[in-house]
Amino acid sequence: MKTLIKNAIIVNEGKIIESDLLIFNNIIQEISNKIIPSGEENIIDIKGSYLIPGLIGFFFIGVYGGFLQAGVGIVIMLLLTQINRMNLLRTNSVKAFSVFIYSIAAVLIFALDGKILWMVGFWMVLGSVVGSYTV
Repeated sequence: MKTLIKNAIIVNEGKIIESDLLIFNNIIQEISNKIIPSGEENIIDIKGSYLIPGLIGFFFIGVYGGFLQAGVGIVIMLLLTQINRMNLLRTNSVKAFSVFIYSIAAVLIFALDGKILWMVGFWMVLGSVVGSYTV
């Protein structure tokens, strides 16, 4: 199924542009003012409305990452490279910062609820520090 979103104000990578989006099978195929409808698309005109594709994805990644965190870095990198079209260097720095911030929030929530085994956590941190040490 194809969807053409017309006249969107797109916020992406710190830039604000007015453009059209062509989406096919839930993947953005093209962002351009020169998209000509073929007649197969479901056309949605959102003139004057903001479209922030990465924000919705980051909300759900935050929920998943705050609770489980297993493999969330890969999911963040996928979102940032495929939807926000960031380069890998910038993607990795945003990923590391994001994981750090919501990891602190998750630790605080679980600590306040008494769900953390501090001695086990201490040994895991110690093992990570020793394991990451290189000469």
